[in-house]
Amino acid sequence: MKDQPAIKSYFFEKGYKDLSNTIKDSWSSNIASALDLFAKGGAREWHAKIVYFSAGLAVIIFGAVLFSVLSLLHIVLLFLVFLVIYISYTLVLAVDYLYRVKNKITTSCPNSGCFEKNVVPVYQCPNCFAEHDELWPGKFGILNRTCNCGAELPTTFLNGRNKLYASCPKCRKNLSKRFNPEPL
Repeated sequence: MKDQPAIKSYFFEKGYKDLSNTIKDSWSSNIASALDLFAKGGAREWHAKIVYFSAGLAVIIFGAVLFSVLSLLHIVLLFLVFLVIYISYTLVLAVDYLYRVKNKITTSCPNSGCFEKNVVPVYQCPNCFAEHDELWPGKFGILNRTCNCGAELPTTFLNGRNKLYASCPKCRKNLSKRFNPEPL
């Protein structure tokens, strides 16, 4: 798959990075708090050293326990939200596919010397004319894809993808001014 001129959905990459960064930052903050307490006790009287050392140890032990429980809760909740998103994505993709199969919709290039049959042609963004050659529900959006220019493009036949300017993926020639796929 070539690079797409679109913004990747949060649920297909950034969400995992944010989870990882949250866990790393929380653990680092826990360690930094404990080290700060150990450092404060370094130049004090023996009883103050014991208090600061105990506080630092408590931060590490209880912080690690609390950190582990909250991280696990965060992971489970995020997994459940992502699961709903992935199921939605799969259902929309399946409905679009079944609609096209049921109605025998395909793309046939009308240009002489090509006549290539494709499931999905190359669509152009109406704002910046960037070519989207895999405009279907996926990691760039479920019902709509956000082009790098900010325009929202429909990703399914059912919500208007067929109204975008289209060209043949093989010869790159225009399929029609207003693309209307024909039944087989």
